[in-house]
Amino acid sequence: GAAERSTARGGLGRRAKDADEEERKLLLSERATVLKENLEDAQRASIALAEIASLGVDDALDVLARTQEEAGDYQAAIDTLSRMLESARDLATRADLLMRTSRIQVEKLERPDLAVETLRTVMDMLPGNRFVANELRRVLIIHGNYAAVMDILEEELSHVEGSRARAE
Repeated sequence: GAAERSTARGGLGRRAKDADEEERKLLLSERATVLKENLEDAQRASIALAEIASLGVDDALDVLARTQEEAGDYQAAIDTLSRMLESARDLATRADLLMRTSRIQVEKLERPDLAVETLRTVMDMLPGNRFVANELRRVLIIHGNYAAVMDILEEELSHVEGSRARAE
C-alpha cells in the first residue's frame, strides 16, 4: 500500500536525480570544451573542469590535466595526474600516468631529477620494458648521470643475454 508507493516514489526520485546529475556533468563538460577550444580561455576551462572533477568524472581529470598543461600550470597538471594515479586500477594506466608525469617534469619543469625518480618507479612496475628503459636513459643523459646510464645498459644486456641463453 502506502509504504510501497513511498518506496517507488523514492526510487523514481533517485533515478531522476541521477539523470539530472549526468545531464549536469555533460553540460559542464561541454562548457569546458567551448571555453578551451572555441574561446581559447584555458584558465576558465580549468576552473570548469575542476568543477566536473569534483563530481568524480575520470575523463574530466584527464582533460583537466591536459588543459592545465596547455595553460602552463605544470605543477597543477602533475597534481591532477597524481589524483588519477590514486584511482587507477590497472598497471598499464598507472604506467601511462607516470610516463606523462615524467614528460612534464623533464620537458616543462626542466627537472630531469624528478623525472628520473618517476621513471624508476615505472621501471619497477614494468621491469625489462625497453620503451621505459630508453626514456630513462634519455633523461639520465640530460641529467648528466652517465654512470646510471651504464648501469641500465648493463642490466638490459644481462636480460638480452639471459634470453639468448634460454633460447639456445
